[in-house]
Amino acid sequence: MQTTWFVAKRGFTISELIIVIVTLAILASIVVVVYVDFTRKAAESSLMAALKQVLPVMERERVHSAAPLKELPTSIRSKEEDDITLRLVSTGGPYYTGLSPVQNAVLFYDICWELVADPEYQTIHAREGGDTQTLFSTCDPGGTSTVRTKMTIQSWASLTLNVPVTRSFIQAEIDSIPYDSWWIDRQEVARKFYTELIDRFEGRGGTWPITTFWDHWATSTNGVLKQELPPLPAGTEAGYCVVAEHKKYPDMLYSITDSDAAPREGGC
Repeated sequence: MQTTWFVAKRGFTISELIIVIVTLAILASIVVVVYVDFTRKAAESSLMAALKQVLPVMERERVHSAAPLKELPTSIRSKEEDDITLRLVSTGGPYYTGLSPVQNAVLFYDICWELVADPEYQTIHAREGGDTQTLFSTCDPGGTSTVRTKMTIQSWASLTLNVPVTRSFIQAEIDSIPYDSWWIDRQEVARKFYTELIDRFEGRGGTWPITTFWDHWATSTNGVLKQELPPLPAGTEAGYCVVAEHKKYPDMLYSITDSDAAPREGGC
């Protein structure tokens, strides 16, 4: 007679199962903590890297515009694919206060010439052939005369500004510039010129309306003399503060200002 032996298979006891579950839970919690810490540090690194790229652009823009910045330069973009948002929080105050009416006009005139000398606000391109042209040529107080009542900005479609020169008048010019099917960016460049003229003028402390220019023939006893701008007031240089925020970590803020050499934790 053949004898069959049955060997009982021993299973896990409740105590052993509890030990395994607890061990797995501990390991899982460690993995989660490490992962969260890793992703947070990666997000912090991304914010700091974004701000490091902002710094040289902002410095160039500040020198270029010589005025408090009202918005981020167009070359600085929030990195939506990295869940990063960049925003300009604050800037320095205006350069000048208490300008006389003639100094106010001199400020406007000087800024106009800055833009005339800058290819970014001048060069327009033909639709075909790669030809370029200069859109604006001069800013002429008095226009074709020598009296203090107007200034003419010479361009393909010259604009005469009769006193009082208002912001709304220049804005109406911006809105009415037609599209040119041959010089494809003429409208864009002209609008950018006048918009920048307004922004720089206001940013440096210019006020509306401009009520007078000056007489070229003026003497100390006759006519209205041109008045030079005063020295820049101390402590009113154009400044900035840019904040970088991360969509996944609302509590995480890094920022950089014009006085910082590197990004720092916290807001402005």
